[in-house]
Amino acid sequence: VLLDRGGKPRQMPGNVPSRCRRTMDFVLPGDRVFDVGVGGGELACLLLRDRQVASYAGIELLDRQVALAREVVAANGIDQTPFHVQQGDLYRLTAEQVAETGANLIICCEVLEHVPDAELALKTLADALPEGADLLFSVPLHGRLESVWGHCSVFDVVRLQAMLAGAGLH
Repeated sequence: VLLDRGGKPRQMPGNVPSRCRRTMDFVLPGDRVFDVGVGGGELACLLLRDRQVASYAGIELLDRQVALAREVVAANGIDQTPFHVQQGDLYRLTAEQVAETGANLIICCEVLEHVPDAELALKTLADALPEGADLLFSVPLHGRLESVWGHCSVFDVVRLQAMLAGAGLH
């Protein structure tokens, strides 16, 4: 159970727990995570609490979400691990910015479908990836969530393969 910013048990939306659990399958204890699209802090809380990451840093486009993530992490009493989130734009992410956090894993889950140029966004992520670090990203596949508010892009396997190749990722 996660607590909300007021310290009360928080009901997470139905699709969040399974998405978070799948993401957590790839995160190892001791990882230093840089998260692009922090949202309200649900994934941050789960990684800090259940995966014992060494550090968590990230960016979020909306200031109000940054504040919410900080409050939720503090309400859950898991802000002892190095934790730093700030307002930031994916398209302006730099290798230096990520390197400053010591991240060995960049996470960008359920973000690329919300940006106007998903190919450029993935290329920006690839360019910001420190040497030896991994990138974990996820998007909904065609036929799943096209009508969800805020989605600018639809993805299928062919498009994702082309995006990976264009960003120099494998």
